[in-house]
Amino acid sequence: MQELGYNYRITDIQCALALSQLQKINRFIDRRREIACKYDDAFGQLKGACPAQALARDRSAHHLYVLRVEFDRLGSSRHGFMKQLASREIGSQVHYIPVPAHPYYEHQGFRLCDYPETEKYYNEALSIPLYYKMTDVEVEQVIAAVREVVGT
Repeated sequence: MQELGYNYRITDIQCALALSQLQKINRFIDRRREIACKYDDAFGQLKGACPAQALARDRSAHHLYVLRVEFDRLGSSRHGFMKQLASREIGSQVHYIPVPAHPYYEHQGFRLCDYPETEKYYNEALSIPLYYKMTDVEVEQVIAAVREVVGT
């Protein structure tokens, strides 16, 4: 965020689309939970990486699946880790840059280092693919790639 902006509202057409999608929401969430559980099982015992969400799998809609990766321990940077996943055709992303790290708030005097737990989480967070249309084969490809890059 470079400067303060507006909070735009969605259009009527977007609302109509959202209403039609709500009829399918339970199916979407159930599949996302299933994938998240597979990931939890696959990544729960990794050395140097683990699921970020430890609780409430049954209440989460799993918009994202975030791994906490100890990049230094693995001898990698986040960028290098992401490139290794990409070379295996697995996309990854960093979601949600902490508010104090946005330029607007930095100019207001906020510093990420003043929030050590937030900084630690941000430095370890990496989102991996999770969407309701993922096939079991695709899920297994993600699992295999992450495990390979982590080195277990």
